[in-house]
Amino acid sequence: MPRAGVVGAEPRGRGGTAVTVLGQGFAPVATVSATGRTADGKQISDFYVTRIVGLDGTFALNFTVRDQATKAIRFCEVLVNGKIAQQSFTVS
Repeated sequence: MPRAGVVGAEPRGRGGTAVTVLGQGFAPVATVSATGRTADGKQISDFYVTRIVGLDGTFALNFTVRDQATKAIRFCEVLVNGKIAQQSFTVS
């Protein structure tokens, strides 16, 4: 199984940008939660988004970045010891 990771997101955009992200290497049929993060790793005020991972370990989701403090979008399996991947994103 490939290492958990995400691709497809632009590294920056204006507030209100909908970021489309593709993930791979996650546990089949797990739930993945996407949250925005500040430079020091704290969760931002934007709503989180969840998706069910496909049988092949992949997912696609849109995450709308509104908080000006966003420096990254984090993706976590909602499992004990679940995989985590992070994509840089700066609100410009």
